[in-house]
Amino acid sequence: MERDSGAEIEYFDTGRASEKKKTLIFVIISGCVLLAGLAVFAYLFLFKQEPVVRILDFGNALKGVKIEGTDISGMTREEALSKALELEENELSTVRFTLELNGATYTYGAREMGVVSDYAQVAEDAVSYGHTGTFEERVSYMERAQSEGADFTLTLSVDEVKLDAALAEIKRRLDLAPVNATFEFKPWGYLQDGTEYQPDKDALISTAAKGKKIEYPANITRIPQDQMPNKFRYQFWDTTKYRDKDFIPAAADIARFKYAADVTGISIKTDEIRGQIIEQVKNGAYPPITVPYDVLEASVKLSDLQANTSLIAAWTSSYSSHYRYNRNWNVARMSGIICGVVIEPGVEWSINAQAGPRTVSRGWKKAPGIVDGGYQNQPGGGVCQISSTLYNAAIRAGLGTKSQHHTIRSGYIPAGLDATISSEGPDLKITNPYTVPVYIVSYMNPETKSVTVEIYGPQLTDPDTGEPVIYDFVPGKPSYYGSPGTEYYYNRAELPDGTPIPPGESRVYAEARSGMRVQTYKRFLRLDGTEYKKIEFEKVNLSPITGKVYCNYPDPAAAGGTDGIGGTGLMISGR
Repeated sequence: MERDSGAEIEYFDTGRASEKKKTLIFVIISGCVLLAGLAVFAYLFLFKQEPVVRILDFGNALKGVKIEGTDISGMTREEALSKALELEENELSTVRFTLELNGATYTYGAREMGVVSDYAQVAEDAVSYGHTGTFEERVSYMERAQSEGADFTLTLSVDEVKLDAALAEIKRRLDLAPVNATFEFKPWGYLQDGTEYQPDKDALISTAAKGKKIEYPANITRIPQDQMPNKFRYQFWDTTKYRDKDFIPAAADIARFKYAADVTGISIKTDEIRGQIIEQVKNGAYPPITVPYDVLEASVKLSDLQANTSLIAAWTSSYSSHYRYNRNWNVARMSGIICGVVIEPGVEWSINAQAGPRTVSRGWKKAPGIVDGGYQNQPGGGVCQISSTLYNAAIRAGLGTKSQHHTIRSGYIPAGLDATISSEGPDLKITNPYTVPVYIVSYMNPETKSVTVEIYGPQLTDPDTGEPVIYDFVPGKPSYYGSPGTEYYYNRAELPDGTPIPPGESRVYAEARSGMRVQTYKRFLRLDGTEYKKIEFEKVNLSPITGKVYCNYPDPAAAGGTDGIGGTGLMISGR
C-alpha cells in the first residue's frame, strides 16, 4: 500500500514534470524563432544596409563618381584632390600655344602662359556628391551614380596676371629694335670677304713711276655695271682735249664704300595675342597664332647713306707729256697722300698741310718745277699734276676752293683751270659747304699715263631749281698780249739750279712768253649730259714772262765782259 501510494505519487509528479517540459520547449522554440527573426533582421539591416550607411556617413566618394572619366569611388578628399591634380597635369600637358612670326615658330606650354584649372573645386564637388540632403536623397544620388555614373570635368581658365607677365617676357625676347644702315669708307677698296684692301704704297708708287700695270686683287669688290655712277660725271683731259664722253677710268668700278643695310624692327602687339590665348582656352582649341606686330623703321636708311656717299665728280688728267721716273714718283706719292682724305662739313682742308714739306729726306724725288719763269729740279716737282686734278674735281663737286694759278700755263690742264702748290708758297685749300662729309679717292693708271681724282658726297642739285645737276667747267678762247724780250746772263758757269754750262755755250732757262687772259665758265648739265645753263666762273690773267738765257762767255757787246743781268722776284712752284 505504501508502495502504491508511492507509485501514485510518482504518477502525479511525472505529469507535472511533463507540463514544465512542454513549457520549456515552447519557450525555447519561441526564443529560437525570436532569435532567428532578430538574426534575419540583423542580417537584413546590418549586412544589406551597412555599405549605404558607411558610404553616406563616412564622406568618401560614392561608387560611380568620376573626374574626367577616371573612377574615384571610395576615395577620400585627399585622395580625390591628388587624383584631380594628376588629371589637371595631364590636361595641361596637351595644351600648346604656337606663335608664328616671320617663318619662325615658338611653342609655349599651358603653365608658361598662366593656364590653370579648377581641380581643387572639382575634387571637392566630386567627393561631396551624394553627401548632402536627406537620407533618401543621398540614397538616390548613390543609386544614380551606380547606374548612370557621375563624371566631373575640369575647366581651364587663364590667370591673366601670369599671362601678362609671360607676354611681357615674350615681347622682350621677340621685339627687334630697328638697325640703322652703316657704311665704312675704304678708299683703296675692299675684298669680297669684307676685308679692307691695303696695298703696299711704296710698291704701288714704284710701279706707277716705272709705268708698269697696277694689279688689283682678283677678289676685290667691284660695282656692278648697272649700278655705276652717271657716266657724265667722269672726264678725262688728255693733254690738249677731252677724251670721248664714254670714258670711264679702269679702276672706277672698285667699290670704295662698304655698306650694311638698315633693318626694320618689330614691336609685338601683346594685347592682341592676349585676347587670342584667352579665347583659345575658352574654346579648347589651339590653332597657331600669327604674331601681330608693328613695323619699326630705322632712322638711317641705306638709301640715305648711299645718296650722301655718291660719286659727285671724277676728273682725270694725263701726264704723258711730262713722263719721267722722278716726276711719276712724286705724282704717285701725292696721289696716295690725298687718297682717303675726308673733309667734314664746314672744314677747310689744305693739301700742303696734308702732304707736309717736300724734301728728299721725306721720300720725294727731284723733278722739274717752275722757278722764276723757268724750270728747276726740286723735291716734289710735278705734284701740281695732283693739285690741279684735285682742283678740277673739287669745283665740279661744288666745293669751295682757294688756289693760285701757275705763272706759266700748264700744258696738261685746260687754260685757267690749274692750281699750283709749293711747300712754302701757294696752297690749294678746299672747303666742304655741305652738312655731310666729302670723301677723296685718287689713283694712277700707268698704262694710260693718267691720274684720277674722285670726290664722293651728297647728290648735287641746282640751287635755283632743286633739280639734280652735273657741273662742268670750260675755258673760253684765250687772248694773248705783250711781246716780252729775252734777258741774257753772261759769264755764268751754271744755271740757277746748279746745272753746269760748258765754256763758250749758253742755255735757255726761261722762254719769253706773252701774257694770257682767259674767261672760264661753269656749265650746268642735266643727268643726260645736255647743258641747260652756263655762267661766268673766273677771269684768269697770266702776266708776260721775260725770257732768260744763261751764257758761259762774256757779253760780246761789253768790253772786258760783264756778269750780265741778274733775275729777281723768284717764284718757286711745282710743275
